[in-house]
Amino acid sequence: MTNIAELPTKDTITLIINKKNPDKVTYVFKNRYGNKIGEYENRSPATLSPQSNVARQYKQLMDPKGKEPKNINSQFLELKQLLQLNYENELSIIEQEIADRKQAEKEKDIAKSKESITKLQSLDYPLIYIGSIVEWFTAGERNNILYAFTVYMRDRLF
Repeated sequence: MTNIAELPTKDTITLIINKKNPDKVTYVFKNRYGNKIGEYENRSPATLSPQSNVARQYKQLMDPKGKEPKNINSQFLELKQLLQLNYENELSIIEQEIADRKQAEKEKDIAKSKESITKLQSLDYPLIYIGSIVEWFTAGERNNILYAFTVYMRDRLF
């Protein structure tokens, strides 16, 4: 299923879902030639009202002279249902991608944990190894702390 709905006028509406906040949806209207004619940010298609920017743009495309409002309103309700189906399908794809990414990160963390346990078990003096790693990651800060403490104590005592 695609996130594009084609109108009888050959214009299209594309749904773009914000992955960080799925309730924010961008509706992009394009004419039959592919040129953008409108872009509106709103909530999910099910919550669109007949007075929303998306509905107004739809009504303008379908009935530019405004002669058949009842017919256009019923068509808009059908469009909302189609857009909601597209939205739900796209949302499920996004949720699956997030779940897959989390699962991959979890598997990567488990592999690193097993590797580190194996490394520590193979060492004769694991505490010395851990100390050297900490020393390396803190870029010699242990010496700076000792110097600062020595100077502080010297000034306090003398």
